[in-house]
Formats: sequence, structure tokens, C-alpha cells
Amino acid sequence: RRLESYGKLESLVVGPWGDARKDIHSLVQTLGEARAASDARARGRDSSGKELGVIIGGIRRVLSTTFVRAQAVCLVNRLAFLGDGAKAAAERRTLAKRVEERRRRECEAQYQPHVRGRGLSRVGQVFVQ
Repeated sequence: RRLESYGKLESLVVGPWGDARKDIHSLVQTLGEARAASDARARGRDSSGKELGVIIGGIRRVLSTTFVRAQAVCLVNRLAFLGDGAKAAAERRTLAKRVEERRRRECEAQYQPHVRGRGLSRVGQVFVQ
């Protein structure tokens, strides 16, 4: 019921070959019209249908490239879970987590003197975790 209270939901879905649903096409049209209206106000004259077509074409080009790249990245990332690459990927993830934890501890150790202050009374103290 709560979901239904929001009204009509747009299904912005892209297929495996970069094909888009009609809701994405209507979104692109709306974005293009808004951009054309904004440009027309900035120039002080109405925009032509040709300008609208150029704007919509640019939006479609950017979105389609983004969709296809995102799907390619997903495919390449899934390849790490196949065969011998899965073990190597798990080791890389573990190493990345250790490096990140070490970096976080170093940042915290650098921040402690900033918070507590640096004075003669603090000289010689060691921050151990």
C-alpha cells in the first residue's frame, strides 16, 4: 500500500544489449525538453525542433554508452569468480581490506595529537592501539 501511495512508478530498466524500456525513452525526452527550454531562456529566444533533436541525441549517446560500459564492467567483474581467478580475487580482496584497515589506523593515530593537543605535557607519550 505504501508503495502504491507514490503513484505510477517508472521502470528504468536496460536490457543486456543496451536496449531500454519506453520509460527511459520518455525520461530522455523530458530531460531534452527541459534542457532545450533552459537554453532558450538563456539565449532569449525559442529553440527549434532541430536543437531539441541535437540535445536528445546527445543525452541518448551519453546514456547508452554508460549503460553498455556498466554492463561490460559487471561481466568482467563476474569473471573473477570463475576458476583459478576466484582464489586470486579473494586474496586481493583480503589484502585490500588489510591495507584499508592499516590506513584507517594510521589516520586515527595522526588525528589523536590534533584532538588532544600538542604540548610539553604530551611529549614522549606513545599512542598504542
